Amino acid sequence: MLVCDKCGSGINEGSKFCPQCGDPVTEADRVFVPATESQIANVEISFGQSSSPNFTKAVEICKNIPSYSTSDKGKQTQHKISLRITEVDLIINLFELVGSWKSSQMLINGHTATKKDLIYYGVGCYRNRQKAYKPEQFCFGEHEYEVNIWGCKRLNMPINE
Repeated sequence: MLVCDKCGSGINEGSKFCPQCGDPVTEADRVFVPATESQIANVEISFGQSSSPNFTKAVEICKNIPSYSTSDKGKQTQHKISLRITEVDLIINLFELVGSWKSSQMLINGHTATKKDLIYYGVGCYRNRQKAYKPEQFCFGEHEYEVNIWGCKRLNMPINE
């Protein structure tokens, strides 16, 4: 996993520069997070000040989340929350409010993600898994030789509960 040592943004593997600030990728950007089979994907949403009528509502929602934090970046306050991907409805609702703003960013397990990544690849698949007759076998197979030890193939992350 890569996280910019200059601005803290997620960087996709194989990139040579940070997509947010343009800082060259170095070993200092590499963050080692051991993946365990029981690890659930983490979604981080951050956004800055906006003139949108949704800004106040987004901040009110975030204030109810225990992981909510703010930080000052220059003249602007950055709002940030972190949730497990199992909180799909809350993540979607919040991203619907702030996702189109220039100041917003979503990371899934430290990797920059789009609404399409979240909804079509992650949430849709996760919801189908939860509706399955045997959810524990949806991604991982019924027999030992079918087991997918890597977790969610679409998001390249473990998603077990």
